[in-house]
Amino acid sequence: MPAVRVRDIDFFFTDQGTGEPVLFIHGLTWDHTLWDHQIAALRGRYRCIAVDLIGHGSTPDAEHDYTFFDLADYMAGLLDALNIERAHIVGLSMGGMTAMPMALVHPGKVRSLALLDTDAQPEGAEKAAAYQQLATAALTHGWAAIAEPVSQILFAQPFLSDPANRQDVIAKLSANHPPNTVRALRTVTGREDISGRIGAIRVPTVVIVGELDIATTPDRAEAMASAIPGATLVTIPGAGHHSPLEEPAAVTAALEAHLARASNAVPSA
Repeated sequence: MPAVRVRDIDFFFTDQGTGEPVLFIHGLTWDHTLWDHQIAALRGRYRCIAVDLIGHGSTPDAEHDYTFFDLADYMAGLLDALNIERAHIVGLSMGGMTAMPMALVHPGKVRSLALLDTDAQPEGAEKAAAYQQLATAALTHGWAAIAEPVSQILFAQPFLSDPANRQDVIAKLSANHPPNTVRALRTVTGREDISGRIGAIRVPTVVIVGELDIATTPDRAEAMASAIPGATLVTIPGAGHHSPLEEPAAVTAALEAHLARASNAVPSA
């Protein structure tokens, strides 16, 4: 995988296809492979760039905490480093929490938004406390000790009921490095409430949510879609929080339709 340095971080990424650029940003605990199905379908028509976020995949951890507005600056810098003036931004969970600030503070870099299984509101106190307990266990005992309960948060039972899927998820989660992911988790659980600001977003937007998502629930997706002017809402039946892996064909179809609409729209100033 190639890497590009943005400020103090070497971001690793994949870069496939030609056409209008699309930047794919994964969620907490995963990496660029979250988007393998979608990129395989889209790379014949779009330049698909999938990044490993700080402390995930091949990208090293930072030596400091960071906010989603910091991550938005990093992603804008990544596009600059790749000589990309403007891109469609596709983000899931933590990726969507990065994409929305990008559209707010770097509007010229964002051609459109696809916000998957994400949230503009702050983390609830009960969930934040539960996630902190998991983080403490990961630091003490390693990721393998918490892979099973985390899998139940990230994936719905229709997907996990397949033993091969469950085995793959447990192996992927167990490979995480605790200090890196705990720092990223602090970013997620301590995130700023931007629900009152996203009405300023002026690019074509689709909000996609798994019907069975318990991490960022469908009602939160509905609130985002209602707040962003012109946004459309797509619910993926049978999917949980990692809908691109659980129901790849349905998510790909939603993204294809969104990108086609956005490519034909007149860019905002």
